[in-house]
Formats: sequence, structure tokens, C-alpha cells
Amino acid sequence: MITVLPVSSDNELRALLRDELRGAADVTPIGEAWDEASARERIRVLLPDVAVVYADARIDGFALTRELRRGPGGPEVVIVGRPGPRIVADAVAAGASGVLAVDALHKDLARAVRYVAAGQAFFSAEMTSYVVCLVAHRPRAPQQPSAAVAEALTARQLEVLELLCTGLSNAEIADRLHLRVATVKTHVSEILTRLGAHNRVEAARMLFP
Repeated sequence: MITVLPVSSDNELRALLRDELRGAADVTPIGEAWDEASARERIRVLLPDVAVVYADARIDGFALTRELRRGPGGPEVVIVGRPGPRIVADAVAAGASGVLAVDALHKDLARAVRYVAAGQAFFSAEMTSYVVCLVAHRPRAPQQPSAAVAEALTARQLEVLELLCTGLSNAEIADRLHLRVATVKTHVSEILTRLGAHNRVEAARMLFP
């Protein structure tokens, strides 16, 4: 069961998040938070797998995400907001693993939670055009991994990281490299530790800075 903490200053939106999460057989909300202080306290006590944070004028979801991702054992974070290039750029920079349009909660919330809980990134369709724009306007990636990453990882770990960057799941990486899924999970965990990355998205960004 994937445990999720809904975070929003809006009472109706928190209720909507809880209702949508309860509708999924493998996902359950635990508690709720209405501001940054209550979010920190609930996360410390309840240890959710994922925090779903609605970023608005009353909650700085990006600052909260950066704080959570710095701490050991913090939850994965899905940012919810209105579609636009700024929310995508700020969420990714803060370390969020998912970004959802508020109008896409009914169709995408449970799926996003499953993806980020499994260590993958998720962007709702309403956000993908902005993701494409971000990638298109970044300097072209070098052909070789960064020297720091290459020095920190073994050859096999580099293979896993390069495949991880293409968006493959652990099972798909295992199939590609003829490994057990458990072995890939171990490699991914070791990659995150060696790079000091909090999640797969952050590790992928470090491969070609």
C-alpha cells in the first residue's frame, strides 16, 4: 500500500485529494496538512511514501519540496498547480518527481503517485508541452557522462543510470541488461547514495549537467 500525505491550504482541495486517493485500491491517504509547518510535522510522524503538495500563494510548495528532498528518507513529492512553464521549471528544480495540473487530478493523481513511489517521474498531459520546451532550450548534452558521475559509479552503475535517464522502469532495465529486478533496485539505490541524489530524476539530471 502506498501512503500519501495531501498538502493544501484549501479545505475543498484537500478533501478532493483524499477522495481521489481513497478511490485507488493500492493507495491510501494518511493524515493531511494545511500549511508548511503542519506538513513538516505530519511527514516526521507519519512517514508517508509520497506528499502531494498544492502550490499556491499560501504554501510555497517548491521551498517545501527542496526542504523535504534534502532530508534523508523524505517522501517523493508531486506538485499540483495551474499549467504553465514556471511551475514545471520550479518543481523540477526543487526536486519534485511529478507535476500535475489541478484539473487532471481525477484522471492522473493515483497514477502519478504510483509512478513517483516507484522512483519514476510523472507529468500530466497538460504539463508535457512545457517539459518539452524546457528540454529544447537547454544546452545540448555532452556525449560523455560528467567526470564526477563517471568517477563515482562503476561501469555497470553507469549503464543502469543511462537507461534510467531514458525513462525505463526497473523491470525494463533488468530485461535490457539481463539482470534480476532486485539487482537493478540495488544498483539504483547505490547510484543515489553515491551521487548524493534524492531520487531518480535528480540522478538523471546529474549524468549530463
